[in-house]
Amino acid sequence: MVESRNARLAARMADLGLTREGLAREVNRVVAGTRSPIAAVATERWVYLLLSGRTRWPRAHYRAALEEIFGCTALDLGFIPPLGKPGACRRVPTRSKEVDVDRRRFLYLAGALGAATVTLPDVRTGARIGLADLERLRAPLHELCVFDQQHGAANLVGAATQAGALVSDVLRHGTMSGRVRRSAYTLQGEYMTAAAWFSLDSDNLPSAGRYLDRALTVAAMAQDPLLQGDIWNLMAYRASEAGNWNEVLTIAQAGLASTGARREPRIAAIMHGWAAKSYAAQGYQGWSTRAIGRAHDAVNKVTQPPAAEWLTFVDHSEVDAFASNAARRMGRYREADDLAQRAALATPPGRDRNRISRTLMSVQARLGLGEVDGAAEAAETPLQKLPALRSDRLLRRMHDVRKEFAAWREVSSARDWVDRFDATTAA
Repeated sequence: MVESRNARLAARMADLGLTREGLAREVNRVVAGTRSPIAAVATERWVYLLLSGRTRWPRAHYRAALEEIFGCTALDLGFIPPLGKPGACRRVPTRSKEVDVDRRRFLYLAGALGAATVTLPDVRTGARIGLADLERLRAPLHELCVFDQQHGAANLVGAATQAGALVSDVLRHGTMSGRVRRSAYTLQGEYMTAAAWFSLDSDNLPSAGRYLDRALTVAAMAQDPLLQGDIWNLMAYRASEAGNWNEVLTIAQAGLASTGARREPRIAAIMHGWAAKSYAAQGYQGWSTRAIGRAHDAVNKVTQPPAAEWLTFVDHSEVDAFASNAARRMGRYREADDLAQRAALATPPGRDRNRISRTLMSVQARLGLGEVDGAAEAAETPLQKLPALRSDRLLRRMHDVRKEFAAWREVSSARDWVDRFDATTAA
């Protein structure tokens, strides 16, 4: 008997951009996520046999995986069951079912601000998942990011990982099209990058590294260049906090060569900013200045609203913050102070944590100039905001500022600021 090529399966694979190797990998992933006692051993050769028509009716656990990946029945995929095969015409749900919401909630702690709750949708095994369902799953991410921008990320890591685990359950058990599945991977990656950022803001570099490693894998499956750009950004931030400036520069250069940087000028701007900071830390003033200029040029090329939430903070004020940091590292304190003040004034409402960070840049630049009274005046606002601050990273920076003020204890304004800082942190 001459086998006929499975044109339906080939067409479905083309629609999703799946290669033979890619489909085998997806089938193994789906089978591994079930309770099937049979090991997942799909290979590129196995997919070839499906496409050639030599395998006309795959084994049950493989059929179920293929049906989940493509969102249709095995018959719709061009497979032909043996005559009299029971269950051959099992139907796969094709009508979108609304995802129910049960009473499960998770808490993120807000310290003195009290606790807040976010409702998580309950996705039942086998439910048909659509883009609207993913938007409901994304809602907690927005709430967490708003809280983070206002107060800091302490205690938010657990909430992000719990929500990300729910998205993982959706990917494992829900039925969805290829387009929706890629969007779900993007959402899972967004929760992983959020957890990485919350770890960084909590001054936990090892935890951030673990989440970024996982996010890189998910971003590759999502094929999302904007998500990959976010990961590059956080990887550079983590390396800078560790003082590994060669790694920062390597990451920035890789990010600039990425698809995301070519498509979205905001990503290019942030990568030029990291390059400038790395150059400054290593004493390359000219290269640092040129990188800042390229960052501003990239921001000037922005014509569309940001396509991802993390890109909303990338503007000229963010580049000014990079430039201030670079200038202070090179001993250009007056320039650093001017840039920090400009960046702080341009910070949008609701981003108190960023405004405090930029104000502290101004404080440190003024102390570098020996303008202690001016530095103490500028540091008044961060001190007043300190009780509501939920950022271990910024708290560490304020302790660094305290040490710098302590070096000027003969100046009454410095001595007074140190005393009030100590009293506030001891409370």
